Amino acid sequence: MRVYEITPGTIAIEKFRPVNLSDEEIKLIKKILQIKFEERTPEKVNSSLSQSEQEMLNSLTKRNVVQIYYGGKYSHSGVYHVPPSIFQQIIEKTQSIEVKTEQKPQIQIKETERKVQSKAEVKAEKKEQEDRKKEEKEEKAEAEEESALKLLNKQGYLVLNSESEAKEMSELLADKIKKNQITGIRGFDKKYYIVKNSFILKHQSKIKSVLKHGPLSSDKIAAELEMDQEAINALLTVLREEGEILEKRKGVFMLLE
Repeated sequence: MRVYEITPGTIAIEKFRPVNLSDEEIKLIKKILQIKFEERTPEKVNSSLSQSEQEMLNSLTKRNVVQIYYGGKYSHSGVYHVPPSIFQQIIEKTQSIEVKTEQKPQIQIKETERKVQSKAEVKAEKKEQEDRKKEEKEEKAEAEEESALKLLNKQGYLVLNSESEAKEMSELLADKIKKNQITGIRGFDKKYYIVKNSFILKHQSKIKSVLKHGPLSSDKIAAELEMDQEAINALLTVLREEGEILEKRKGVFMLLE
């Protein structure tokens, strides 16, 4: 349909109303435009199209979107022609699509940046959690060490079940060990005993006194002296290592003459 616009000066300018075209129709028109003009005869064009494309082209022809020009050397064969208004409309729409396509990588870049930022945030949060766990672990270790030292000072000995615990405690008490204030030793029971030398001096004479009457098991010595079994085990392990007593058989001790 042709529409005329009257401009100042009473000049009539032909104005074309945009035609609604689907993406598939635009694609087909562009396909036709890619064919050389002299080869756009209905016979040649239709032979290169699928059945659905031929039907679409017939519809476009009926709507006068695509025209068949009969003139000059094409008076018999005819040639497909796309009116300037339709051609301009397709160009404008194509440019609009290209602009959107150019903007898409920018959107993708922004999304990538967000993903990178998100990964960085996750990494930072993970590191923060790891640092917090490490700090909590160190605080817990310090609290346990402090508790162990208090217990050592209170009861005079410690019993540790693993080599790692013994190593950590030995490092913590290295200065006192050098000054011969504390003795650390591994027993035959695979436990580690850390004993204050003041505790040894306080109780070794009592143990020797009990053993003067003959060999005794560690539990009987503990009962005789009314002491904790672990305290007796710690003392017996140290005294045996120092050569003061002998383990006659497993768990039974005697004085060395």
